[in-house]
Amino acid sequence: MLKYSCKPARVLCRVHAGHVVSRPTAACLMQGISTLNSATSSRHVRVHSYPSPTPLVQYKPVRPMSSVSTGVRQSPSGVRQSPWMNMGLSSSIVEQLEIRFPHIQQPTPAQKLFLLAVMAGREVFLKDDMGRGKTLGLAIAALNQAVRDPATEARIVILVPTPHLAHQVCDHLTRLSSASSSSSESVFTLLRSLQTVTTTTKASSLPIPDTPIIVATPKVLAEYDLTLPHLTHIFLDEPDTMTGQVPPRYTAGKNLAHHRINRHPPPIVDVMNRLLGIKMDHQGRLDFTGRRDDVTTIWTSATMGREFKRFVKTRGWVKKGKGVVDLDFTEGATDKQVELRERLLSAVVATTASGVPKPVEGSKIETGVVEARNSHAQSEPEHYALVIDPDDGAISPLDQDPTPLALVKRTITSFDESGQLSSYLLETLALLHATSPPPSGAYALALPPEGVSLDQLGRDLSELGVSTSILTPEVLQLGLPPVTDEDAPPILLAQRSSLPGLHLNELHTIYLLSGLDCAGLSPSQKKSGGVVERMKFYNLVVGRLGRLGTTQSGDDDLDLAARQKVVSVVMRGSEEEKRLKDLFFEESHHGGGEGAVKRELKFWNMDNLNEMVENEVLAEH
Repeated sequence: MLKYSCKPARVLCRVHAGHVVSRPTAACLMQGISTLNSATSSRHVRVHSYPSPTPLVQYKPVRPMSSVSTGVRQSPSGVRQSPWMNMGLSSSIVEQLEIRFPHIQQPTPAQKLFLLAVMAGREVFLKDDMGRGKTLGLAIAALNQAVRDPATEARIVILVPTPHLAHQVCDHLTRLSSASSSSSESVFTLLRSLQTVTTTTKASSLPIPDTPIIVATPKVLAEYDLTLPHLTHIFLDEPDTMTGQVPPRYTAGKNLAHHRINRHPPPIVDVMNRLLGIKMDHQGRLDFTGRRDDVTTIWTSATMGREFKRFVKTRGWVKKGKGVVDLDFTEGATDKQVELRERLLSAVVATTASGVPKPVEGSKIETGVVEARNSHAQSEPEHYALVIDPDDGAISPLDQDPTPLALVKRTITSFDESGQLSSYLLETLALLHATSPPPSGAYALALPPEGVSLDQLGRDLSELGVSTSILTPEVLQLGLPPVTDEDAPPILLAQRSSLPGLHLNELHTIYLLSGLDCAGLSPSQKKSGGVVERMKFYNLVVGRLGRLGTTQSGDDDLDLAARQKVVSVVMRGSEEEKRLKDLFFEESHHGGGEGAVKRELKFWNMDNLNEMVENEVLAEH
């Protein structure tokens, strides 16, 4: 581990009345406010990962716990009763659900229809809000398909966009798996990149290990031999983040040829074509003559829209002539999609306490969906946006007032002349973390703009007296260290690209340094819809909080201090300030694209900041 000590600093600041806080020295606040913590030094910690001697990680089944501690509900006759049993799942998976996920009492309506459709052999599009158990449902469906057939050959591939999400899927599969004490077979394998392994084997020729389930990112899987004769299912979680922006339906031929997805195809394109036997000639024309019809694809996402589904169909990634079950449980679902889910749910029978099947009345279906959604509701965090004056570092809440003309004429960014993240941004983060730390046992997560070194950011924050820890897949696999009352809560650091699939039960506050980071887009990226994608990214950030089964899922009675928060910090006069105003104040934006949600912007307690600064100044004098 790398540790850095905090350098003492002396407070020199002036306090403004009202809703603007002038620039204090953040390190002194971290050191001098004894009511926050008793730590005398900060630390920047990174758990380093080293190349593995093997390119994969195999997981053994979890042995079942004693029946005394299973927590499985039983009827007076001794027969196990569980809402999950109605899904046709393996009894061993249901038992592990009861043991390992006791906080999830029953499937959501989306999980219910999704599991039934997968087990019926259909291809599925599932769209549901973030944090509502899509990845868990995917893991359940994949594992249930695997236990149906005792063969050991690789026949199920799970594709995810990031290593973080890969580890989350593996964690779900590990907790859901069970085996007899005599079993020693691995259930699934998490593939690692060949680049981390000393080998003379040519890329794309290393054989896939013989485990029923393979978990990988497209970039890693592309390095392996994808000749899988026993392949039956491909599960894709958040697939639209793997493809990026797809061309609109009526894109002109010339523009289509120059679109990024055709000029520089992401790894998912090559992987899906190879898995499904789709060929492409040198002119980019697709040949479907060898397309495998024995492989079923399953797609789950919180953000995939019509254009993405159309792209998937035209690429031949779903079977031709066979309808895909299109499930949309978001608030932005079309009338046709609402009608479909209502009709499907009406076909599912409800079971009374006596075990007698009773059809659900169609008129009550949508009411039932709403009630079920509320029972599994994701708690909406509070949204804050703070603006920093580039000249004196004064902090104020984002408002709808026009930016001063003098700032408009300047090119203001989140970086200083040396290309480093602005010291004002870092000091503001330290100040906010000192005056409004997460509740005991919880964490804050800071997401810098893409391209910023997390190691450098950790060192810079350490100079300000802030403890940090860089999130890596290995750290998540081992588990976060507990926060004690004696320690200052560290700020977790992560790249924005690692956010899909990040699931931290103890996460309380997310800081977006430089807001939506739209200034980091190239002109061509902005032209091809990059700004809308960055606005959609905000929804992804919100989805990391109040997730299904966490302590703040659906809890509307929490104390205000315990409310989860998303805090955006930008420079006044910058493009990021403008984009945040579009996000929160312009009716045409609100997250961008289909299913956009208007979010209420709250104002940070600036009086509290003033009071903390005043107390520190008095202590100094």
